[in-house]
Amino acid sequence: MNNFKTFDYRKEIDGLRALAVVPVILFHAGFDLFSGGFIGVDIFFVISGYLITSLILQEKINNKFSIVNFYERRARRILPALFLVVIITMPFAFLVMSPLALKEFSNSLISIPLFLSNFQFWSESGYFATAAEEKPLLHTWSLAVEEQYYLFFPLLVIFTWKLGLNALTLFIILISIFSFFLSQFGANLNPNFPFIEDDLKINAVPEYSFFFSITRAWELLFGSLTAIYLIYIKEDNQIKNQLFSLIGILLISYPIFFYDYTTQFPGFSALIPVIGTVLLIVFSNQGTLVYKFLSHKSLVFIGLISYSLYLWHYPLFSIVRLVSINTPSKIFYLILILVSFLLAFLSWKFFETPFRKKNFFTRKQIFLSSLLVGSFIVSIGIIGVSSNGLIERFSPKELKAIQPEKFDDSICKWTKPIKEYANLEFCEFGDLNSQKNPIVLYGDSHADSLTNSLDLALKNEKIKGIKVINTYCEPIVGFYRKVNANISTKNKCKEVFSRLLAELEKINPEYVILFNRWSFRFFPVSSQISQLNFDNEEGGIEYIKNYREYYVHNGINFTTDGESKKNTLNNFLKSFFEREIKVKLIYPLPEVGWNLSKLNMVNKIFKGGIPEEVSTSFNVFLKRQNFSYYALNSVTKNSLLEKINLDSVFCNQDLKDRCIAQIDGIPLYYDSNHLTNKGAEVLIKNTNLVK
Repeated sequence: MNNFKTFDYRKEIDGLRALAVVPVILFHAGFDLFSGGFIGVDIFFVISGYLITSLILQEKINNKFSIVNFYERRARRILPALFLVVIITMPFAFLVMSPLALKEFSNSLISIPLFLSNFQFWSESGYFATAAEEKPLLHTWSLAVEEQYYLFFPLLVIFTWKLGLNALTLFIILISIFSFFLSQFGANLNPNFPFIEDDLKINAVPEYSFFFSITRAWELLFGSLTAIYLIYIKEDNQIKNQLFSLIGILLISYPIFFYDYTTQFPGFSALIPVIGTVLLIVFSNQGTLVYKFLSHKSLVFIGLISYSLYLWHYPLFSIVRLVSINTPSKIFYLILILVSFLLAFLSWKFFETPFRKKNFFTRKQIFLSSLLVGSFIVSIGIIGVSSNGLIERFSPKELKAIQPEKFDDSICKWTKPIKEYANLEFCEFGDLNSQKNPIVLYGDSHADSLTNSLDLALKNEKIKGIKVINTYCEPIVGFYRKVNANISTKNKCKEVFSRLLAELEKINPEYVILFNRWSFRFFPVSSQISQLNFDNEEGGIEYIKNYREYYVHNGINFTTDGESKKNTLNNFLKSFFEREIKVKLIYPLPEVGWNLSKLNMVNKIFKGGIPEEVSTSFNVFLKRQNFSYYALNSVTKNSLLEKINLDSVFCNQDLKDRCIAQIDGIPLYYDSNHLTNKGAEVLIKNTNLVK
């Protein structure tokens, strides 16, 4: 213990906090340059692990540690600003959210004071999903992870302390290894040999690793190990300090600019920013260039308000997104960021700082007030959930427009996955007792949107439906996302598709309905489909957060060439015809541009009513689908093939040269391109889809 060095304030750590929070904010604002800005949270995790462990060990070594004092400090540090932001966000959420969204928000009000919001958001949607951007308190998942660490780590120290610091270090290392293993492979574990998928990537349920504290614990514990190292060893070699601190800056900078939503994260990819943060904590000593940079007063100031800044920015962004028909501009996001800084400074100066002073609030007062305010927030959440998001705010007709009925997989009776290929699944619907040949539904989310209405139509005809789900490969086999455009994926998908065709031959379907968002699947095609999101040229520009480019293999290499994509589609369909399987090929569905549910909600908020009709240009639709029509029309006429064109269903009916999206206040789409149950009913009734 003689070599023990006391823990002192390090202003460069506050500078490092600034480097963590700013990329996170710019990432959330949608600045493409900061596509990997989400790793700022990982930097925070390491810093938290380091600081908490330093303080606990210093007090344990000096026999001054108190678990009550520890939790008091955490309560003073975390809860006042958190509860302030939550309470101020509540009335805005109640004003602008649909009942369903408000019910989910109310769930977060229950989970946040209980430090469980990471589990709640894991159960709702992925962190990178577009829908997640409209959840004002989504960012609290990371606070929940830290709070769970604060709950258990001090107990680990207490229980292992008598065994010595070496024993504690060993326990931390073992837990870190286990946590890292789950972080990389946990979502990919297989009950059969081999236990881990051969590509060693999380491709099944990445949210397990992203949101769970057990799969993030290793990042915090790396900070703990850093603290243990620095308790006894101080790096005084300036050459080494200069070199490794510069490497640390490079390691945290690289992922900020080069990671994106396609990066398998966390796991191995999280090692880079985590190790970079460790190097900065250990080696950015006084005298180094990195220290001078991190200790600059502007960065230190941002670091001081970084907690409040992190708390404020996301609710601001989310509320603005909720009331915006189209995506806010980058200039507007910059204004919101400035507002976030102002609110962060005010809450830091007049809320965070005073509550940390014991002469401002006693221990009893901080615990009691935290309990009362937390209970109040939970109570409001319970009211929101039990009232189904205060559903009485809207009339029945308004509800149908704001949150229309859409696909619900609860109607499906899931069959067991095919043993050899767990990624291939079947869902049965319609008349499950029918002895007639079933109808198979196959495609992407556009096919999903037909399921409910198709279920009713098939029951009326006493026919069973089977929906095929291929969770590993694209529905049009031969097409690959850019991230998966490799020979390994190509071979695996070819195998899975061969098995699917064999299963279809056993099922002997009456026919297969093939429905896809064709412009999405073909994107990009040079000079034909130059953008993934649809612009209706009337102010409705579809928002797509994560762009996906699709490639095909032309026998030599992977390409986005249009002719190659057309040929791949033909080969895909030929596989059905070679096995005498009939196909009903549904042509492109008109896209809308506006998210209809949001358009209706925004009109209700600001105009007091919902538009009776919404339509888009037929000519813009044709221009958009020019390549899709070319590719689909190229499929050779075949007695096994029936083409179903949707032009006459949705366009040029009630309105000349217009494609209808909403009739009598009832939306045919629930977003910008997926049919509601009503829209699917219109499609089925006006085509030869069921016979």
